[in-house]
Amino acid sequence: MSPCRDGARVTLVVDGVPVGRGHVPATTAYYFSFDETFNVGVDRGTPVTDDYPAVRNAFTGTLHGVRVDLAPLD
Repeated sequence: MSPCRDGARVTLVVDGVPVGRGHVPATTAYYFSFDETFNVGVDRGTPVTDDYPAVRNAFTGTLHGVRVDLAPLD
């Protein structure tokens, strides 16, 4: 897949509060849905499985960490 030259503006939101902003210089064109988002602890878009509902599916435990690696795949 070819990268999108304009990249993307991103905002990291924790509990509804923006805590970081940045720019990703290149993204993969047409690989991700235009109406889906990257959520942790809740799925606000289409569920990946029918094992939980499409709404009211927030994780009620404690998340101790989230790791996102943005390194190139070699």
